[in-house]
Amino acid sequence: MFGGRFEAFFTVPSATTVAATNSGGTATSVSLTAGSYTPTSYCAHLAARLNAVRTPATWTVSLSTGQSGTGLVTIDCVGETWALTFTTAAAGTVIGFTGNIGSTTDPSTGTQNARGLWMPDCPFMVELDPKMAPKVTDSRGTEGPTGIITTYKGTSKYVHKQIRFSHVTQARAIKHAETTTYASLQSWLDDTQYHDGHTWFSVGSRFQLYADYNGTDTIVGYELNTNTGPTYGWGFSPAISDFSDHVKRADAGYLGMWSVDFPRIVSRG
Repeated sequence: MFGGRFEAFFTVPSATTVAATNSGGTATSVSLTAGSYTPTSYCAHLAARLNAVRTPATWTVSLSTGQSGTGLVTIDCVGETWALTFTTAAAGTVIGFTGNIGSTTDPSTGTQNARGLWMPDCPFMVELDPKMAPKVTDSRGTEGPTGIITTYKGTSKYVHKQIRFSHVTQARAIKHAETTTYASLQSWLDDTQYHDGHTWFSVGSRFQLYADYNGTDTIVGYELNTNTGPTYGWGFSPAISDFSDHVKRADAGYLGMWSVDFPRIVSRG
């Protein structure tokens, strides 16, 4: 098993609510804050809102990632009998819950992969150190006849080149082979780059990319913290318009392993 993952940003609209019950009594409506989230930050926000509104504050919402991660979200209210209704259905489907959670004393785990999350289960390769945010500028220089060089400052951005996953399993690459719904790269692209899936994503959604850095998932570009929000998240350049340009069989005669290549990702300077 290998770590590393993509997490795309999505937008939670205003008036998004869930209804929570614990320690008996009637359900309490819990409003979520409109804004941009990744699957990880959305889980943290949902837990924070539940704990703020419906006490006792023992709610947990956890996304399974890392080397042995499943891509599934688990919700619990530790030590309580609890229930959760996704009044806004999309608030549940975005983290893999296809229905409400009835009264229980146990943790409840979604049945589908969190939307906007892709875990390739394959070694990650990039030209430079993943922690770097390599700067590219539009600076220009001229050399005069006496050898004096004059340089003019330009705009800047951050670029990583040759993002490559060499041997992705078929279930994590191709939609029809998924063992968990929405776990493949094909499903991830439909949601996050083509806007042909969950409505909370946009065309060309920006994303955070995590690399397995000595056994710990670390945000690519961590050096300058370029991925703290959707404006500064990474985007593909050029835009992903043809699946077959980026996904190939790792071995021409075998369908079980796939190679995934993205030539360039860009973040705002």
